[in-house]
Amino acid sequence: MKNKENRIGVDQFQRRLLEDLSMFVCNVTFTKKDRTKRTGWMTTDLRWVPAADQPKGTGKPLPPGSGLLRVYDFKRMGWRTIRLAFVTSYRLLTPEEELGLKFETANYEEEHEED
Repeated sequence: MKNKENRIGVDQFQRRLLEDLSMFVCNVTFTKKDRTKRTGWMTTDLRWVPAADQPKGTGKPLPPGSGLLRVYDFKRMGWRTIRLAFVTSYRLLTPEEELGLKFETANYEEEHEED
């Protein structure tokens, strides 16, 4: 019975993470395949994604039920796929972090403008 209770907690955590990523930028910590920890600012909300990196509809869709999530990673300034089960924690950005991110994103877009 204890495992079932723990599983419900994991499902709720993942649902909350998906919901928050769809509306905000979050500071997400997860374990990579090589077992190292990685933390970064990530989102699935396209309003935050720089114009140069907006999806073009040419990528392969993720298999349903795969436990994979495609997120925009502001440290790498690009898209990456993470395993939901490997996310260990996350939090929403503070207003100060959000302001800094908007500044970095604006600089990135300026550098990648098409002439």
